[in-house]
Amino acid sequence: MKALHFLFYCLYRVFKLIKRENVRDENLASSFLSILLSTNIVMLSLFLRFIIPKGFFTPKPFAFLLKMIFISLLIGLYYACNNYFITRKKDIEIIKSYESVSAKKYLFIISGITYVFGTFLSFICLALFLSKY
Repeated sequence: MKALHFLFYCLYRVFKLIKRENVRDENLASSFLSILLSTNIVMLSLFLRFIIPKGFFTPKPFAFLLKMIFISLLIGLYYACNNYFITRKKDIEIIKSYESVSAKKYLFIISGITYVFGTFLSFICLALFLSKY
């Protein structure tokens, strides 16, 4: 859980850089964290192509089932993150605990940006690498 708290705070600091009206940065961080986590899970599931025979998900019911699994994963993670961070008010605790500990907020911003770009770049590179096999 500490890793999720750290990632949430890093994303919160990144969203805090841009001034917005009528939007809470906590909500944006929670939503974006769910997108990044689902991307990481999908990236790990790409290795299943070495276990599952080629063409297994080609027929209509299996292709539809695979799409529904990934969509429900994204929606489930969105609601889980929203419930944990926003509804249970964990976001306030996390922000207070990290802001009282560290005055070097730029390190959190760099970590958040690195996590975002690292996730998407590694997904693209892994997909391109696995498409050759």
